Amino acid sequence: SLILLTIIYTTFCAIGAKLFVELFVFSLILLTIIYTTFCATFTKELDISMGFFLGLVVILLALQLFNMLLVKNVGSLQNFQRTDTVACMFCAVHKSLTLGMPITGIVFEGSPKLAIITIPLLVYHPMQILLGTLLVGTLKNWVKADRIRTRAPGSRKG
Repeated sequence: SLILLTIIYTTFCAIGAKLFVELFVFSLILLTIIYTTFCATFTKELDISMGFFLGLVVILLALQLFNMLLVKNVGSLQNFQRTDTVACMFCAVHKSLTLGMPITGIVFEGSPKLAIITIPLLVYHPMQILLGTLLVGTLKNWVKADRIRTRAPGSRKG
């Protein structure tokens, strides 16, 4: 059922939903995929400690921040506009449950450790949303500062 929902979701997103009702249905499908994934994972008894889980969260957060910073620096070295750099920062680290969970389910089908194998993806997905939310203000100010600097009298850019 998870694979079927993913196929429906990606197919209709590729078509291009423009109406609010369609967007609501697609959001509902995505929410259903996430909900069923969490339920399937956390209804099983997991053989991990809280220390392991917290360590995993710290490692995933560090990796995501490192990758975003790396993309930011590469974008600056390549003289990308700051708006493009910010887009690259988010696109480079974005991972989705809608693709990751069905692939993981197929590759590790029948594995008794499937629930443990899916934990990094289940942690990463909401973490990228929260981190993105926290960084929006900082990145917005960074982009705005560049726009103000380029409009200043005597600046090299027009």
